[in-house]
Amino acid sequence: MIAIHTRLLDICEAASITTMIAIPDPAFLALMVAAEARGWRVIAPHHEAAGGFIADAITRLSGHRALCLASPGPGIANAIPAMIAARVEGAPVIFIGAQRGPMPLRGGRFQHVEQMALIAPAVKYAGVVGVGDELDGVLHAALCAAHQGRPGPAYVEIAIPVMAGRVADGPIAPLPAVRLPSAAELACGAALIAKARAPVLLVGGGVQRAKASAAVAALAARLACPVILTPGAGGTIAGALCLPYGFSPVAAAAVAASDCVVALGTQIGEQVHFGQHRHWRGGDDARQWVQIEADGASVGVNRRIDVGLVGDLRAIVPALTARLAPRAAPAALADWRGQECARQAGLAAELPASTPGASCPSGFGQPARWRRAGARWRGVCSVADGLWRGPGGGCVVERQFRASGHGAALCHRRRGG
Repeated sequence: MIAIHTRLLDICEAASITTMIAIPDPAFLALMVAAEARGWRVIAPHHEAAGGFIADAITRLSGHRALCLASPGPGIANAIPAMIAARVEGAPVIFIGAQRGPMPLRGGRFQHVEQMALIAPAVKYAGVVGVGDELDGVLHAALCAAHQGRPGPAYVEIAIPVMAGRVADGPIAPLPAVRLPSAAELACGAALIAKARAPVLLVGGGVQRAKASAAVAALAARLACPVILTPGAGGTIAGALCLPYGFSPVAAAAVAASDCVVALGTQIGEQVHFGQHRHWRGGDDARQWVQIEADGASVGVNRRIDVGLVGDLRAIVPALTARLAPRAAPAALADWRGQECARQAGLAAELPASTPGASCPSGFGQPARWRRAGARWRGVCSVADGLWRGPGGGCVVERQFRASGHGAALCHRRRGG
C-alpha cells in the first residue's frame, strides 16, 4: 500500500505532468511536498483564478498538461473563471479540488458547498473520488477527456479524508492512442489539394496547442502558398507569408483568389466569418475545403467541408505533406509578400521616435520580433492604431484598442519604467 498522494503523482507523471500550481492548503500540503521532492515544478499563486490561468498558459505553451489544485469552497469558486477560459480556449488543464466530505444535513458548515453542480458545466469532465480505490479510474477518465478530441479542462474532486488515505500500488493504465485518418482519407485530402490552382492555409489556435507549427510551416513551403492566421494563431508559424485575417488587405486578396482552403486547428468560427461571408463570399461555390481538426465534432459544423481529417495534427500534417509534390511559388506570392512587408513597415514607422527597442521585419522569411516598446510589455508594442504581438504573424489587433497601448504606457511611466 502507498499514500494516495504518491499514487496520484505516479499517474500524473505517466501522463507527462510534472507541473503543479496550488495555494498551500492543509488538504494538499503532503501532495505539494511530495511533488517538490520528486522534482516537480511547484508554483504557489496569489489567487486560485491566477493559478488556473498560469496552468492554462503553461499547458498551451509547453504542450503538456499542468495540475492546478484548489481548496474547498471559495478556492474552487475562485478557479471557475480559469476553468471556463480553458474550456473555451482548448487547454487540457487538470483541476483537482478538495472537498470536506459528503454534504451534511446541517447548514453553516465551513467551506462546505455543493461544488460539482457549479463546476460540471465549465469542464469537459468532472468526477468524484469517493474512496481511495476510485482514484485510478476517475483520474484516468479525466486525463482521457482532457486529451481526446478538442482539448479542454477536467476536474477531479477528492474528499480531504480520502487524500489522507492509502491505496494499492500497481500498473498504471496508458492513455489511448490518438485517432489518425486512414491512408485512403489522407490520399483523398492530398488529391484535392494537389488539383488546386491557388491553395491557402487557414491556421487556428489548434496548431499551437498541438505543437504542429513546424509541420504546418513545412506544408506551406511545399505548397508555396500564403498562411491566413485566425486571431488565435498569431506568432505560430515561422518562415511563411503569414497574413492576419481581417486586418491585412493582402489576406483579403489571398482569400478571394483561393480555390482551395486547408483549415488546420480551427473551427472556422465567427472571427473568420465562418469561412462563408465577407472575404470568402466571392468564389465560394467553387472553393474546396479540407479541414484538419482534433475534434471530429467541429468538422463541417460552420460551413460545408469537402474532406475532413480528424486526429493529431502533428501526425496528419507531415503525412499529408509527404503525399504532395513541391510547387513553384506563383508570381502573386512575391507581390503579396512585398505589399504585406510595406504595410507592416508603414505601421512600424508610426511608432514614436522615443520608443525603445522597436524593430521592423527584416524580410518575411523570419518572424517579426516586436520587442519592448512604450509599456515595455514583453512581445507587445503600442503603435498609433493598434497593438502588435511577436514573434511572427504580424498585427494581431489593429484600428482598435488604441487606448490599451496608451494606458499601458501611462502605467509604465507611473512605475518609473
